[in-house]
Amino acid sequence: MNNRLMLALRALYSPKSEKCVLNDQQQGTLFDEPEQEVPLPEPETNGQKKKGKPKRKALDDLLKKLPRETITIEPDGDTSGMTCIGAEKTLVLERVPAHMKVIEYVRPKYVDPGDEDKGVIIR
Repeated sequence: MNNRLMLALRALYSPKSEKCVLNDQQQGTLFDEPEQEVPLPEPETNGQKKKGKPKRKALDDLLKKLPRETITIEPDGDTSGMTCIGAEKTLVLERVPAHMKVIEYVRPKYVDPGDEDKGVIIR
């Protein structure tokens, strides 16, 4: 390629902070010695296994240590003749300035033994 084309290509595609060198022979070589491979020493294991990635502690362990507040949300309507068959629980981690606590929302599930077609009632 001729010099004008090389200069135009360098002006278009090279980083603007670098200066353009017209002749590489004028600059000279930075390192005259050929590169030599240096053998890297093998790491000593001392009979120990290599540690893997650090593992996080289970969130359940943290939640067990925090104070807990339980809020029970009953379904609308009369549930006096119904049987409680379980509950849906939702845990929410709430940050209150200066301390944290776990709020557990319990929503009991009811079924009417006399009218099973009604299904499960939950709020």
